[in-house]
Amino acid sequence: MWVKGKEKIGIMDNPITIVDISFISWLRLLFGLILFLGPGKLLLSISPFRKEFDRSIAFIVTFGYSVAIWAILLSISYLFKINIPTHIAIFFYLLCWLIYIIIDKPHKSYSLNLNKVSFYRISLWIFIFLTFMIRIWIVRFEVAGLGSDSYHHTLFAQMIRDNGMIPMNMGSNYPVITFTYHFGFHAIVAFLGWISGLPTRLLVLILGYILLAICSLAVGFSTERITGSKIAGFAATICVACFFIFPSYMLMWGRYTQLTGLTLISIFLIPFWSWINNDYSKSGIIELGILAAGTGLTHYRMVAFLVIGVLVIVVFQLLGKETSNWKKGIKGGILLFFTSLSFLVPWFIHLWQSFQVGYPVEASLPASAFFSIDRLGQEALNYPLNLAALILVGISILLGILHKDKIIIAITLWCLIALLPSRNIQLLDTVSVLISLGIPLAILVGVAISKFCDFITSSKFSPFIKNIITPVLVGALGISGIIGTLTYPTTLDSYLKASDLKAFEFINEDIPMDAKFMINIYRFNFSDILMVGSDGGYWIPLLTGRETVVPPMVFTNERVSDPIFVENLRMLGKLNGDLTSPESLDMLSYQGITHVYIGERGGPINPVDLLSSPYFKLVYESNSVYIFEYNQKGAFPRSLLRKIE
Repeated sequence: MWVKGKEKIGIMDNPITIVDISFISWLRLLFGLILFLGPGKLLLSISPFRKEFDRSIAFIVTFGYSVAIWAILLSISYLFKINIPTHIAIFFYLLCWLIYIIIDKPHKSYSLNLNKVSFYRISLWIFIFLTFMIRIWIVRFEVAGLGSDSYHHTLFAQMIRDNGMIPMNMGSNYPVITFTYHFGFHAIVAFLGWISGLPTRLLVLILGYILLAICSLAVGFSTERITGSKIAGFAATICVACFFIFPSYMLMWGRYTQLTGLTLISIFLIPFWSWINNDYSKSGIIELGILAAGTGLTHYRMVAFLVIGVLVIVVFQLLGKETSNWKKGIKGGILLFFTSLSFLVPWFIHLWQSFQVGYPVEASLPASAFFSIDRLGQEALNYPLNLAALILVGISILLGILHKDKIIIAITLWCLIALLPSRNIQLLDTVSVLISLGIPLAILVGVAISKFCDFITSSKFSPFIKNIITPVLVGALGISGIIGTLTYPTTLDSYLKASDLKAFEFINEDIPMDAKFMINIYRFNFSDILMVGSDGGYWIPLLTGRETVVPPMVFTNERVSDPIFVENLRMLGKLNGDLTSPESLDMLSYQGITHVYIGERGGPINPVDLLSSPYFKLVYESNSVYIFEYNQKGAFPRSLLRKIE
C-alpha cells in the first residue's frame, strides 16, 4: 500500500519552480539520463543492426530500448509482487553499462575526426538543445506539469518512486482498487527521481520537454534511415521540434504518456527499417519485440497507431516484389507479433486479474464532443504556423503522388487510415489521431523537401542557387518554428500554483490527517462522469496525504470498492460549486467533508458564499487561496473568522 503524502513540500532543499533547481541537481539529472541508457546500450551491443547506426542514432535507439526494458521488468516484478529497491535498480543499470563496455569496447573505436556528417550532427544537436532551452525557459516559473492530466501522471510516478513497483491501486485516498493504466512514462520519472532527487512534480514537467527533444531526433533519424537523406532527417526533426503545433502543444495539457508512446514509435521505425531491408530476418526480432511491447506498456492507443503505420510501410515495400518476398514479410510479421505479445504476458495476466475484483465504473458512451476537433482548443487551432504547415503537407502529398513516390504515398495512407475511424471509435479518437499525425507528417515533409533540394541540385540552376537552396529551406523552417514558439501567446494552464504549495504547508502543519476536502470540480462536457479538480485542490492527496472527493481522472477504466462511489461523485459534480444550500450541506455531511479548498486558479465555488454562511469557518487565506473548515451543525460564530497572511 502506498504511504500517503510521501513528497514533502516547503523545505529548503526542495525547489518550488524550475528556476530554483540547483546546478548540482541538473548534473544529477544528466547523470541519471546517461545511466538510464545502460540496458539499451547492452541490447544494442548484440544487435545485428548496431553497425548501421552512428553514435547519435545509437543514443536515441538505446533510449527507446531502455524505456521498453524498464517497463517490461516492472511488469514482471509486479506480477510476482516484488518491489525493486533503488540501490538494486541502480546496480542493474551500472551492470548493464559494465557488460556493454566489456562486449563493445567503445573506447577503442572512439574518434574525433570531423567531416561533413559530423558538422550535420553537431548542427542538429545544437538546434535541439536550443529548442529545449527555449521551452524550459517558457515554463521556468511553473511548479508542476500543466493541464488536467499532469496530476495523475505525477501521482503514479511518485507511487512507483516510493515503492519500486507499479501501483496496486490509486492510493488509499480513493476507493479505486485496481491499476491498469499504461505506466512507461511514470517508470522513467521514478528512475530519474531516484538519481536526481528532484521533486516528482517538477521532474514530470522537465521530462516532457526532454522527451519532445528525443522524439524530434527520433523522427529525424527514422526519416534519414528511410530515405537515406540527412536533409530529410533535419527537416523532419524541425517539424516535430518547433514547426508543427503537435506533438509539442500536448504538453500544455499534460499528455506525457502519449508523447512517450509517439517517441517509442519513432524510435521503433529506425531498427524496423533495417529489419525489413534485411529480408525480415529472425535476427533483430527480439529488440523489435521489446520496443513494440514497451510502446504498449507506455500508451495503449499508440499501439494501434503503430500497427497501422507498420502495415502500410511493409505493404508498399513489398509491392512489385516476388511471392517469396511476401512470404518472408508475412512470416516475419507473425513472428514479430507473437514476440511482442510474449513480453506483454505478465501485464495481460495482471489486467485479467484486475477485472475480477470490485465494481466497474458505469459511464455513458462518450458524447459527440469527444470526437470533435474543438477539443483541441482555439489556441491550438489558431496557431499561426498551422496554415503554413497544412500548405507544406499538401504540396508534399501532391509531389509524392505526381512522382509516384512510395514513401510519401505510404505515409499519406498511414494518416488517412488512422483518421477514417476516428469519429466512431474511442481507441483512436480524432484528438488522439490529430496529435499523433505530427510524426508521420514530419517524415512526409522531410522527404518532400529532400527531393526538392535534390531536384534543384541536379538541375541547370546556377551553382549559387544550388548551394543555398538547402540551407535556405531548412533554415526558414527552423527559424519560423522558433519564432512561432517564442512569440505565440500560449496560455500556461497550470492547475497547481506556488500559492497552493504554501497553503499545503499550512495543511501539513495544522489540518488533521483524516480531513476530507471538498474542492472545485470540473466535468468534461463529453462525459457524464469524467471529472477533475479544476485548481490546486486536485493535488491535495499527493502533496499532503489528505483526502479529496475527486479521484485521478483515469479512474473510469478501473474498478472501485464502493458500488455507489460513482453516483455520489455525480451528485457532487451537480452541486456546481453551490455549497450553502440545505441540499448541498446535507451532501457534504453525507460525504464526510471536513474542509473546503479553493485554489488560486479557482472554479465554481465562490468564497464569498462560504464567508457569509455559518457552516464554514475561514482558516486560511492568501493569494486567492482559501481553506474553510466545515461544521454540519453550523456552530461557527462569525467572530472566529481570521485571515492568515
